[in-house]
Amino acid sequence: MKLKQTYPIPESVIREKIESLSALPVLDSFAEDVLQLLDEPTTTTSNLLRVVETNPVLSAKILKTANSPVYGFPQSIATVEFAFSILGFDIIKETIVLSLLSSRFEDKTREDVRLQQIWEHALATAIMAKKIARDVNYPVIGEAFSAGLFHDIGYAVIFRLFQNEFEQLYQVSLQQKSARDFSNLEESFFGKITHQIVGAYLLEKWNLPASVCEAVKFHHEPVRAERNLFLASIVHCADIVVRRDGSSASPFDENIIVVDSAVDFLKQHCQDFEVRYFHQTSKPKVIKSVLLKKQKMVV
Repeated sequence: MKLKQTYPIPESVIREKIESLSALPVLDSFAEDVLQLLDEPTTTTSNLLRVVETNPVLSAKILKTANSPVYGFPQSIATVEFAFSILGFDIIKETIVLSLLSSRFEDKTREDVRLQQIWEHALATAIMAKKIARDVNYPVIGEAFSAGLFHDIGYAVIFRLFQNEFEQLYQVSLQQKSARDFSNLEESFFGKITHQIVGAYLLEKWNLPASVCEAVKFHHEPVRAERNLFLASIVHCADIVVRRDGSSASPFDENIIVVDSAVDFLKQHCQDFEVRYFHQTSKPKVIKSVLLKKQKMVV
């Protein structure tokens, strides 16, 4: 397939577009479920939380709001559950409605099946990251869930801002799937501004905790994490386990390999970690129920 323009796209162009980004795509089907839930007079904060925390876009918007200088909280808010408790139902509802309306008006491609696959993989990774965090005694379980949920949010940004380039990248990746991994191909289009960098940059712009941003930035290279190697290793391994499980049908990063040092680091906190998660006969099967779990959350 011939490329239509010279690549990679200049970094300055990418950063400028991210700075101007006001909305990310939310699937229509999910948006309708959430709006219907908001319309029910019996809906509680707990009901709403169970739904919102399954969606990376709405979760990120809630955390962006909670970490806004407007509210002036003395510490960074890393979990959606904590954000709900401090913002209150009315502010949460307003933030969700504005986010969904912005998505509907500004984006016409939110029903693309690849976007749905990205979000399904994100949720599966978040659930797995939470399970791993418990097993390795990570001190903030919800933070692991958040980092897992946001780890591929950079793809949604690229999808939103560079739709033509995204389509070309995807088509080329299908043709060259056996020849090179998606990350290398991604760099040929966007230079060093990969989905990891884009996702972290957006989350930093939205004032999310530095440890979550770092885990997103280095989820393929956790050894580069200087602030919180523990969290980056959890997200990396969760991503790998979910992809190897085969039930998360993300079309990207299929050929990424596990970083052994990340596994070794987690083994220091859970002696049989490798046996639990990377041996075929003992891998956890929780991911196969992700779609059913997501459906049950919308009540």
